[in-house]
Amino acid sequence: MTARTGQLVTRAHHAAVVSGLCLALGVGMPLVCVSTAHADEGSTGTITISQTGNHGGSYLAYQLFTADISDTDHATNIAWADDAMRTSVLAFIDKHGYKEWLKQHHSGEAQHDLAQNAAEYIAESIGSSPTDGAAASAEPTSAAGSFAMALAQHLATSPAVPSTTVAANEPFTAREGYWLFVSNTNNATTDSAGTAPLWVPLGGSLKTIEEKTDIPRVDKSVQEDSSGAWSTVADANVGQDIRYRLSGTLPKNFGAFATYHYQFTDTLSAGLTIDLPAGKSLADVIKVAIDGAAVKVDQKNLSASFKDNVLVVEFADLKASTWSSLHITNKSLITVEYPARLVPGCAVGKSGNANHVTLTYSNDPVRQGDGVTSPTPDVRLYSYALKLTKIDEQTGEPLSGAQFTMRVDDKNSDSASSGAFVQKDGSLGAKPHTFTTDSKGSFGVSGIDEGTYVISEIAAPQGYEKLDEDVRVTLTSTLNAKKRALTSLEASASGGAHTLAGTGEADATTKITAVASDTGEVGVQVVNRRWLSLPITGMTGITSEHALGLVLVLAATIGMCVHRYHVSRR
Repeated sequence: MTARTGQLVTRAHHAAVVSGLCLALGVGMPLVCVSTAHADEGSTGTITISQTGNHGGSYLAYQLFTADISDTDHATNIAWADDAMRTSVLAFIDKHGYKEWLKQHHSGEAQHDLAQNAAEYIAESIGSSPTDGAAASAEPTSAAGSFAMALAQHLATSPAVPSTTVAANEPFTAREGYWLFVSNTNNATTDSAGTAPLWVPLGGSLKTIEEKTDIPRVDKSVQEDSSGAWSTVADANVGQDIRYRLSGTLPKNFGAFATYHYQFTDTLSAGLTIDLPAGKSLADVIKVAIDGAAVKVDQKNLSASFKDNVLVVEFADLKASTWSSLHITNKSLITVEYPARLVPGCAVGKSGNANHVTLTYSNDPVRQGDGVTSPTPDVRLYSYALKLTKIDEQTGEPLSGAQFTMRVDDKNSDSASSGAFVQKDGSLGAKPHTFTTDSKGSFGVSGIDEGTYVISEIAAPQGYEKLDEDVRVTLTSTLNAKKRALTSLEASASGGAHTLAGTGEADATTKITAVASDTGEVGVQVVNRRWLSLPITGMTGITSEHALGLVLVLAATIGMCVHRYHVSRR
């Protein structure tokens, strides 16, 4: 609709045309105007407030003046709607320059209480309100830029002023005149927002007016370590720093607010945490930016806390002078980035480690209440588990006591983890951890990332020789960002050979025995042959026992001969 401003009155010395004493204060939004046709005294008008979505529920309507509107949009027979409205409006406009205006336009004390004069002053003040982008970040004053909002707030919070409840998307019929529509109380509700004040000369041919409201949006993403891309899904090792990003928008009617509260509430699953390096505070690891410009986290203008796995980042007031240099508008983007880690015992497999964020925001420019967005769809961080089992090839029995180390392949796509050793809890470290097969011939580790792992045997069970060749296991996951899900998990294995001395024959084989996407576990089996030193019998018709006896007899005979020789020399 085209904005039309002017005076709502006709005066004895000149006539002025009213072309819409109405205003919506959203930045970049058009003025809302209802043109009216001629109406006899006491006639009514009908208007429907169009609402998309359940943002504001019902409305409260306040009539300032009764009036007749001609078919040329001239207002006549202007009168106060009632005594309570007259008292309330005059008290407000007297504080906003009405008396000084009267001195320039009308003489005599009797002019002060006339509805026609008050209506003319209000028309000029509201009609000259700016609607350009600068109003979005301007500090509230008593000047024309905030007059309409301040008057609406005054009336909507005055208990003595009568109001009428108006349903959304239903025709409202009442006495012609000048009306204010504001949202009914709807604070602290999910996905709700109140409209900017709707100033309407009721009773014309235009029957519909759109509410002026909007809800900010919030999103959450996680950074994939191998590619650096931001997505809704990723996978990681326990203890690995993974970055999360929260992104929030502002509503289209941001300029209608005198103050604006804005708060991210980010809930992490039990499998995640934010660890602070020694000597660092939460403010040191969180990065907050407005339109790409970094802003400092402090306890006055921007605060952050992490308790019970909930991260809260709060702007007390985005309209405060602290942020004036950033020129925040309804098109601004606010981002929060922070590091989180998977902890031992985190979820593995398809369930993932789910987390989400909500946004608390000023949702009513008139009453300055708060609304809360619905939680975002879960962002999921996945991890996996590996179980290696060593068995005897012939008997199939498990081989306990075998010792292994496990490290990330040097050519892993995530360069930060390449070559690092897997620890008992699934985290990565610079020193190797020794995994030992149990009575079932197995060792397992949970909370590992996708990629290729090199498993080296450093000690074999008794009766076996350790593997000459490392075992290599590759885990490959397929993540669907749109579905926010792990759609498949695959694995392959190679290596693990051992060559028997003097034979050149490899005696070990390695294979994948199980891949379970639901549980995230990959099973690997290494098979060894037992080597034995067998006794030798049947050597050229004489047993080894006989050979040993002959040696003993020969030794005794030689001993006797030597003894006799010495005796005969005496």
